Amino acid sequence: MFFLPAPQPTSGILEEAVYVCCFYHDGEQEQLLHQAKTDLASQSGRGIYTAAYPYKEFYLAENRHQKYKLQRQPELMEQFSDRYPGFSDFVHSTAAARVNCFLYGYGNKEELKAKVGEMGLSSIGQEKLLSLGTP
Repeated sequence: MFFLPAPQPTSGILEEAVYVCCFYHDGEQEQLLHQAKTDLASQSGRGIYTAAYPYKEFYLAENRHQKYKLQRQPELMEQFSDRYPGFSDFVHSTAAARVNCFLYGYGNKEELKAKVGEMGLSSIGQEKLLSLGTP
């Protein structure tokens, strides 16, 4: 179980559009989630406001929210558009998800340098991502 660094799980409800929650599939996952929340509360000394719900159904966000940072990089998007002509294929692309994460600053430069060749980008695209991604 992990909690993303932003928004903080200790932050309660920020606004209706940003709601921190986790979903579980079965009793074992529910127990693991509650234990992780308890452990994090102990480590941080703060309350954990991340809600827990049984998984029922998943709804994809609107297209404009999919791989948001990546969609704002025309040079990189052109390469993904060539590779994934259908937007659904782009949304489900692991490579696009990884690029988007690096653009948000997740990971580190060493990891990015090691993985950039595995993302299906041209050498120009790789250089662009190296210049933009992960501080």
